[in-house]
Amino acid sequence: VWQTGDARWWIDAEGTVVPPRADLPGALTIVDGDAQPVSPGQRLDPSILAAARSLHRLLPELPVMNYSRATGISFITREGWPIYLGGGQDMDAKLTVLVALRNDLLARGVAPEFIDVRFVERPFYKVARSQ
Repeated sequence: VWQTGDARWWIDAEGTVVPPRADLPGALTIVDGDAQPVSPGQRLDPSILAAARSLHRLLPELPVMNYSRATGISFITREGWPIYLGGGQDMDAKLTVLVALRNDLLARGVAPEFIDVRFVERPFYKVARSQ
């Protein structure tokens, strides 16, 4: 399911926007943070869908992810931390780095504003000012 603003659309396997015919409980939902309007028959960028599929394959329990042109695919951890993943390439490596970084931050009691692993060889995070 692709959500932009209040509108929800189905996306077929090829990335074509289809009007929803019913609710799809449990369906993966991608929320478009840019709120770009879409219309039936339009095709979404296949790299967005590839990244979402890759993440969903690795984290099938993740029901909602976000997309923006600036940060690519992202999601929120159970701690409330935004995680920026970018495109679908190297998703296994990005999640490996993320797990190690998250564990380190938790062990040190650090709550970041976000963690960015878009560039797996240069991950970074921003610490909230109050820390």
